[in-house]
Amino acid sequence: MSIEGLSDHALSQIKSELEFNKKVDHPSIIKFHSAHISDDSLHIVMELCMGTDVFTRLKKNGAFNEFDAACIIKQLVRGVRYLHSKNIIHRDIKPENVMFLNNEFLTIKLIDFGLAKTFGQRGLSSVIGTPHYMAPEVVTKSYDSRADVWSIGVMLYMLLAR
Repeated sequence: MSIEGLSDHALSQIKSELEFNKKVDHPSIIKFHSAHISDDSLHIVMELCMGTDVFTRLKKNGAFNEFDAACIIKQLVRGVRYLHSKNIIHRDIKPENVMFLNNEFLTIKLIDFGLAKTFGQRGLSSVIGTPHYMAPEVVTKSYDSRADVWSIGVMLYMLLAR
């Protein structure tokens, strides 16, 4: 990725995302290996996912059967539970941010930590995320890690009803 023309804010966001990826190691979360920054380029080495994202598969094949949807959601819940145990909230769980490791099996990887944030005792107040998957508490600017659980519920609905 060329970093020429990126603002300091954009570079800061990329670095923040990479820091979150460095902190996590879970089978349902994309694995970050390394990043190399030169004067004009940024190279990020991550786990290879040969499959599509869940949204693309939904669009192509329609709804998943209950067994397959349960398999996907089970992995996602485990990954998000792990994140929350590390005091990290993803804040943008949606089908576009869940990749299949390959197109033959239902092994998934949660990706895109660009909106992730650490949390503590105090709730969060930034209205951030994708509106269709956003918990009502996010809109009222008073939420915690349970907002991710809401997003998983919306995603389950999408998997079964699309």
